[in-house]
Amino acid sequence: SFVKEIAVTDPPEHLNSLLNVLHARGEKIVSPGAKRGLIPLVVPLSESPQGNLTSLLRWPTAPSGMEMPVVEVRSHGLWLLAKNVNQYIHRILVEADSRAESGDDLWSAVREDLWSAVGEAGPNIYKRGDLKESQTADLDVYLLKKVERYTSVCNY
Repeated sequence: SFVKEIAVTDPPEHLNSLLNVLHARGEKIVSPGAKRGLIPLVVPLSESPQGNLTSLLRWPTAPSGMEMPVVEVRSHGLWLLAKNVNQYIHRILVEADSRAESGDDLWSAVREDLWSAVGEAGPNIYKRGDLKESQTADLDVYLLKKVERYTSVCNY
């Protein structure tokens, strides 16, 4: 309701799924109204154990239908995480799949928690096991080709 009534924009379709995934990753869900000290255009969603806020960025004059990017608010600025909620969920699921497929039992459990958290939106965003089926040798290459270009995986 905050996104719709206060930020005056349509909430992302899978926002609840993202909140569930962030919680499953160990982030604390925060009130979107807890904006003290933040730039006015961010809508806080969760806080990581390091104190960074995963948030939505509300463009001041966004054209109708433009999705809100997912950003991380750190002590020294904003970091783009994804162009929209679905891409961020996609990336989280792919990364968990990659770690679980590497034989890490802990990540196998985390992957299951994430899949439970994402709910019905999961199969529409990422087909479980697609990373392995793609036979892409490197996670970063898969992310660049199938999910989105992330500055964290691009070398300039």
